Amino acid sequence: MGNIRTQVLRATASVAGALVLLAAGAVTAPVQAQAAPLGKVCMINSVDGAQTLGHIGWAFKVRGDRDHWIYGATEASGDFEIKPGPNTNSSWIKAGSWNQMLGYFRGLKVKQGDHWVQEYSHWRCEDTRDGDAGKAQEVYRHERDNGYNVLDNNCLTKSLKILKGYSAVLARDPRLPIPPLYRHPSWNAPNNYFREGLDQAHWESIHRL
Repeated sequence: MGNIRTQVLRATASVAGALVLLAAGAVTAPVQAQAAPLGKVCMINSVDGAQTLGHIGWAFKVRGDRDHWIYGATEASGDFEIKPGPNTNSSWIKAGSWNQMLGYFRGLKVKQGDHWVQEYSHWRCEDTRDGDAGKAQEVYRHERDNGYNVLDNNCLTKSLKILKGYSAVLARDPRLPIPPLYRHPSWNAPNNYFREGLDQAHWESIHRL
C-alpha cells in the first residue's frame, strides 16, 4: 500500500511540474520541429564605382547548406545603355564558400589613372525566413540577357530583382523598392541605396571588405 501511495505522489508531482513549465513557456519543441535554417542575402558595394555614384554586387546563401554561396554582379563597362542579348551587359556569377565569396569581391580591381585599385569596398547582409536559390538563378539569367540602362536596368535594380527572386519575403517588403524612385530620388544612386535604403529596411551593419 505504501508503494502505491508513493507512486501516486510521484506521478502527481511530475504532472504538476510539467504544468508549471508549460505555463512558464519553458518547454520547447524538439530540434527537428523548430524553425528551418535561415536564408541570407548580401549586397556588396563599390563606393567609387560609376563616378562615385556607386556600384552594387549581390550574394545569397544556398538555404540548408552550411557554407554555400552564390554571388555575382553586372559590370556593364560604363555604358549608358546596352541592348539585350546573351550577356551583353558583362554579368557574372560564381559559387563558393563565404570566405571565397568575400575574397573574390576583394580581389576585383579597376583602373584609376595609371594604377589599379580594389573595386568593391563594403558589404552588408540580412537573414531571410526563406530562400530559393533556383528561382534566384532564373532571375539572374533573365537579368544577364535583358541589356542595361543606367536609369532603370542597372547593377542596383538587377541585384534587387535577383535577391527578391531568392526571397518571397523580400519581394513583398515595401522598404526595398526597385528604382527608379521618386519618393527617395537620392536612392537611385547605388551608394545611397546601400547606406540609407538598407538602413531603412533594418539590414545588418556595413562592413569593410
